[in-house]
Amino acid sequence: MDTLYRENLIKDFDVSALVDYLEKNNKLIAEFLIKNNYDNFPTQIFELLLRETELLKKVCENMEEWKKVLEVYRLNIISVKDYKNIFYFIKDGEIKNITLDDKTREELKDKISLYL
Repeated sequence: MDTLYRENLIKDFDVSALVDYLEKNNKLIAEFLIKNNYDNFPTQIFELLLRETELLKKVCENMEEWKKVLEVYRLNIISVKDYKNIFYFIKDGEIKNITLDDKTREELKDKISLYL
């Protein structure tokens, strides 16, 4: 991507557009997990989101506000399945998971970007 093209992208982007985009994606993912694939957690979706986020970061790396939003998004793509209490997340570019107790699970409920 050449410098002029990148500068124009940065100038034209706004944070509210990014937030709307991320919120819509999370809603679609949640619907997919619940309706179409309840028993098999599709970790490929997280790989795609991580790639999208990396592309967005390339465009926005000089914009402090966007950097904060993207960092939260990259580090907190998470889902907790009720019957398994498994916590999925991305760390250092890898999809990871741990088993949670009920108390910890409830504490995380309002602090994550995708919750089931």
